[in-house]
Amino acid sequence: MSDSESALSDIECLHRISLDLIGEQDLKALSGKIVDAALSITGSPFGTLQLLCPEGRASGRLSA
Repeated sequence: MSDSESALSDIECLHRISLDLIGEQDLKALSGKIVDAALSITGSPFGTLQLLCPEGRASGRLSA
């Protein structure tokens, strides 16, 4: 696969994940989709996602 084909594949992956994220309401599912997309694009076997807790929300829960 050429570099331009790889870049196009990455862009298509980002487009697919962006469409999935629009309607996702479950934070755990959303986080998993983000990590899966990042792993796919980077070709990495492992990855992590860190959430920054806003001030005053030590639980790490996000509110809508």
